Amino acid sequence: YHWASTGADSGELRVWDASRKRSHVIGKGVAVGYVSGYLLSVVEDGTLSATPFDLQALRARSEPQTVERHIILERGDIPLVAMSSSGTLVLSMGTVTENRLARVSMRGQVEALPVTATDFRGVRVSPDGRKVAYGANASTFVHDLSIGSTRKLVPDWSSWDPVWSRDGARISFHSIRPPNDSLSTLEFDGFDVAADGSGSVRRLFRHPLVAGPQAWTQDGRLIAHGLHEGGQTTNS
Repeated sequence: YHWASTGADSGELRVWDASRKRSHVIGKGVAVGYVSGYLLSVVEDGTLSATPFDLQALRARSEPQTVERHIILERGDIPLVAMSSSGTLVLSMGTVTENRLARVSMRGQVEALPVTATDFRGVRVSPDGRKVAYGANASTFVHDLSIGSTRKLVPDWSSWDPVWSRDGARISFHSIRPPNDSLSTLEFDGFDVAADGSGSVRRLFRHPLVAGPQAWTQDGRLIAHGLHEGGQTTNS
């Protein structure tokens, strides 16, 4: 099954049944994940709820139970919350003025990093665990955890959604840089570049819709990316 959302503020929460090739509307909000019989989702007022959900009947077994309130919604409709496969939640609550990146150990110890922004987007740790790539203020940055330095990945570009290659040698990203530097047409393209900033930027794909990279296959031959059209987000 695949959970799809069109935004916490006005969109539908759906479940896609791959075997029957059809979707079902099951409410409103943004899906966080499914674990131990519960579907977790966030609605427009920032409430995170757990709904007992029957995957066979594709319907809720009872009313949702509130888990937390005041989840921060980035850009008004993207909740700052993620869930591991075991059900552990990482979330951001309160009012956004300035966010700071931090490392959290499995024992819950928090180490704040010297990286702040009002709007983080797509925080990804390198495969070797030594660097962090992230989007902030319409640019992509790479922070070196060992020496504490931060640099902009592609200085002259607007870019978001960084994704490391499996070997950590390259970083792919999404950009609305005009093709051929012409301002007449904007294309929502996917690119990648050497993680150390050397060499030229390579275009991976072009699409007339917003198309953010998501993940590389193990052999590095295919990349999954999302599409955003008319308020709806899907993955391909």
